[in-house]
Amino acid sequence: EQDKYDRIDNIMKITDQTKGNITIISSEHEGGKKLDGLGGIAALLRFRIS
Repeated sequence: EQDKYDRIDNIMKITDQTKGNITIISSEHEGGKKLDGLGGIAALLRFRIS
């Protein structure tokens, strides 16, 4: 369990360093329950297309 929190903490630090945004979704919310079913972590990545 601690390893899971360490990985999440690392992801949050990297996101902060690269000026990304972090949104925490409660598992009490319907969307949070769906996210839990997908593993609990999601990312939206954007890349410029030239």
